[in-house]
Amino acid sequence: MEKSLLTCGPPNHYDFVTPFVWKGDIPLKVKAFGWRCFKHRIPTKVLLKNRGILPSNSNLFCPLCDDGLESPVHLFFSCQKADDVWKDMANWIGLVNYKEVDFKESFWTWRSFCRSKKVSKGKVGCVWLAIVWSIWLSRNGVIFKNKPWNSRDVV
Repeated sequence: MEKSLLTCGPPNHYDFVTPFVWKGDIPLKVKAFGWRCFKHRIPTKVLLKNRGILPSNSNLFCPLCDDGLESPVHLFFSCQKADDVWKDMANWIGLVNYKEVDFKESFWTWRSFCRSKKVSKGKVGCVWLAIVWSIWLSRNGVIFKNKPWNSRDVV
């Protein structure tokens, strides 16, 4: 008897991209972080509160913009400060009209663009992974080291 896999929620058009995050020539911790992004398992304030790690009276607002609740999607795509990083990077490499709201779709857009520019085989997913990793590290600097946010420094 053949086993079938049950999916949770509606299918995502970009579910096929998950294995590609492991193919880049970058540190394993960055690849694992990218995979966690795909699974929405980044320890943002909202997710930590939902898991009972943060108390219910904690400030859940984004430490970068203080304008929305810090969820993975907000932090990397809806936050204006992070959006500035994405726009600067897209302009730098020539990716026009870039605006995504989903981790997998965003990864695939950047990967496809890099492939069309004949980026080396092991490097096509590296740009996207470097951007999310840099945003995350800078966010942690704001929270844990009281560093000011500067999108130019992230870029």
